[in-house]
Amino acid sequence: MIADSITPEGALSATDALVRFKSREELTHGDLAMLLRNEIALIVIPRFAHGEWLEVAADQVRVEIPGSFNGGPQFKRIGHAFIEVDDEVRRAEYHAQARHNSVRVRQLFSPFPSPVDELRALIEETWQGGANLLRVDGKPFAAGICRVQEPGIDLEPHTDRLERNLAPGSAFELQAQLSCNVYVHVPRSGGELEIWNNAPDEAEYERLRAGRRFSIDRDRLPPPDLVIKPAAGDLFILNPRVIHAVRPVEGEPRVTLGLFLGQVSETGPLVYWS
Repeated sequence: MIADSITPEGALSATDALVRFKSREELTHGDLAMLLRNEIALIVIPRFAHGEWLEVAADQVRVEIPGSFNGGPQFKRIGHAFIEVDDEVRRAEYHAQARHNSVRVRQLFSPFPSPVDELRALIEETWQGGANLLRVDGKPFAAGICRVQEPGIDLEPHTDRLERNLAPGSAFELQAQLSCNVYVHVPRSGGELEIWNNAPDEAEYERLRAGRRFSIDRDRLPPPDLVIKPAAGDLFILNPRVIHAVRPVEGEPRVTLGLFLGQVSETGPLVYWS
């Protein structure tokens, strides 16, 4: 099943059970709650970020990451992702640089508003309990990361879970988690998001990885339940605890802004981080 978010009205009949296309004004608490409960697979807000913002950001990415639009099998970043933290040294470094990295990502869009900040405001206004920057044991997290997926890079099937990267013995736990991506630059070919309607627990995920450090071999999975092509400026919100992947891009890089959302309780505020 393939949908194209550039023409959502044509895709709705095929993906209505899995995808909700919304404008900023139409997004509701109930939409987010359904996604947190895994009752739908994806929320798409087309044209969340405006074209002029994206052009400015693409130029800034070229300055921040020289050669980032020249191809090559690399996955580059502006900011620091907590998902990459795997020991106490990196954990301390992440928290020490959290505010600096949030500012770096914000400045990519100067003098325009950052889509990350626009997204934070949208979630705070939409979710009935509001939303706050994530802090664990008093340590603040970063908000916003820019990723550049170069041609030839395959973001293989995987799931994301905050608890995997917290300090050993941490009692902090989320009820559910969402992943938000704003697409800054999308190549004509490749870069489709794939979603499997399968949210394995940690034991099952370990079995599916079969010794691999991070991802699942595609050959161990059936065809994805949803394949959807984003357009520049779109916002995609999905449950990253279901198996998902990104197909390789061709010719040009795929540039995204990422932010996670977490549900701590049924009625309290959501938390966000990158």
